[in-house]
Amino acid sequence: MTENRSNLSSKPNITCPTTVLLVDDEIDIINEFADYYEENNIRCEVAHSADDALLIIENNPEIGVVVSDIRMPQKNGLELLSSIQKIYNNNRIILTIFLTGHCGANEAIEALRLGAFDFKSKPIDPDHLLHSIQNAIELVAYKTNEKKYQTRLQQEVEAKTIELVKANRIKSEFLSLVNHEIKTPINGIVGFTSLIQSYGKSIDYDELMEMLTDIETSAKHLLSTMESIIDISDSISGKITLKDCCINLHDLFTESIRWQSKKAQDKNINIHISEFDDQISIQGDPLRLIQSIMYLLDNAIIYSPADSEVVIHAKDNDHSVIISIIDRGIGMTEDEIDNALQPFTQIDTGNTRAYEGLGLGLTLSRMLIELHSGNLKISSEINSGTTVQITLPKQFPSQ
Repeated sequence: MTENRSNLSSKPNITCPTTVLLVDDEIDIINEFADYYEENNIRCEVAHSADDALLIIENNPEIGVVVSDIRMPQKNGLELLSSIQKIYNNNRIILTIFLTGHCGANEAIEALRLGAFDFKSKPIDPDHLLHSIQNAIELVAYKTNEKKYQTRLQQEVEAKTIELVKANRIKSEFLSLVNHEIKTPINGIVGFTSLIQSYGKSIDYDELMEMLTDIETSAKHLLSTMESIIDISDSISGKITLKDCCINLHDLFTESIRWQSKKAQDKNINIHISEFDDQISIQGDPLRLIQSIMYLLDNAIIYSPADSEVVIHAKDNDHSVIISIIDRGIGMTEDEIDNALQPFTQIDTGNTRAYEGLGLGLTLSRMLIELHSGNLKISSEINSGTTVQITLPKQFPSQ
């Protein structure tokens, strides 16, 4: 590397985002160039052979520009460029500037064909080389940011794709559940009414009453399914409005239990209200809070074994109340809890469709509680049961 010393003039400071590696076997000259570029705020390292340069590049991930003489002992600059491309390919952005003598035009052309960023003829004007280095640094910064952007974009596209696939799967599963939850009671209603129409006169009274009871049960199940779908739609779209009433907690629990008593009796499950101050009252919408407790009791009954117990407990906590609904059912893992709080999902217990319902109960309950400025938390243990804890403010939230 031949130096034109008269041009080592002062230049404006430049902030350099990458490190420049200077490669030449002329030690004194290359060190002086490095000092000059360091004064211009360009971080530099020096290597006295191609092998030394490769080692420095390996150990310093900030090397982004290599300035190298083409003609060096042992391995020349072109071989150095080929090694860099082979080793790092697209994993790192490294631009190469070559220095060549007047008789090295063919080598310069070959360097550009190999992908060199630029070449300079000797004797080297350090200011002209500085300008080329600055351009290379800017391009490295641009390519680095572009690569980061492309990587981030690809990650976001992959994440969105996963979300869309999941949403599509959930939609398909939900539509399948809706089909089952609507078709099953309708089939029952149609079947029993057809029997009554065809053989009504020959059916004895007790058998007729049993059929009518089955029709009523199927109709109520169908109505409950449709109400759940409407409620989740209204909640998501913000159409639910709340009434402002004073509600006694004990009365709230009693009414919620009354609505679930038949389902609990069918499994011989005792819903028990533990002792608490039965004078505790809160402000809120009675119907919506009863619905919320009903959904939680419904889940507790569904996932509890027969002949077990579900406990409701309440605690006064100054400006709020804490309500706990405790069962001794199948329990859930942390992942299953997260899934259970998502609309249209049921926890996967390995027994496909072993439990009825659309998987909306916990979601609807949480939404209704949050409309009252409260929160819902779940703690659970597999085969030991689940506790759903609701915290509600005593005063009605402003809307």
